[in-house]
Amino acid sequence: MTMPLDLILVRHGQSEQNHILHEARKGDNSLDDLYRATPPSQFRLTALGREQAKKTGAWLKAEGFSSFDRRYVSDYVRAKETAGHLDIAGPNWYVEHGLREREWGELDGMTWEDREKYFQTRAWEPSVDPLYWVPPNGESIAQMMMRIRTLLDTMHRECSDKQVIVVCHGEVMWAFRYLLERMSSQRWAQLEASDEPGVKIY
Repeated sequence: MTMPLDLILVRHGQSEQNHILHEARKGDNSLDDLYRATPPSQFRLTALGREQAKKTGAWLKAEGFSSFDRRYVSDYVRAKETAGHLDIAGPNWYVEHGLREREWGELDGMTWEDREKYFQTRAWEPSVDPLYWVPPNGESIAQMMMRIRTLLDTMHRECSDKQVIVVCHGEVMWAFRYLLERMSSQRWAQLEASDEPGVKIY
């Protein structure tokens, strides 16, 4: 498959959702009401997330990527805010719905505490078969790859002579990697479980 000259994937900066779940893991549930009240697509960047996006844009420019021929962004607010704070030149952003975060279904409305209780009642947890595990009324990583493959097909047809940037989400980036690196499901599971430096997408 012919691909863009350069393909840069950027994860959005820290979002309100990231912050709330991080604090909940440490035992602080004071933001649970905000979490329940906010649709998954509407979480915004935190002050830290905005700073991370600006630093990423500065780093890209320092590496010689001050502009792109095509720019794609997820429709989620946190991704669009990140794209804006990158301050990278190019034509209008393509808002690509296929780049949205993985569909977590019923788990999206659950607090961290509720999720832990849910998994205590289930025999088959995500770690058993992470590539194919489907959240209730959500989608597996394998299912999500089908919409990423569609975008790769578009890039093959339209972007073979272009520099392309994509602003999206961590698990979407894993789907790109799986497809582009032609990973086996076993290799993906190893990386998913790894604590080695350089593996996790921060």
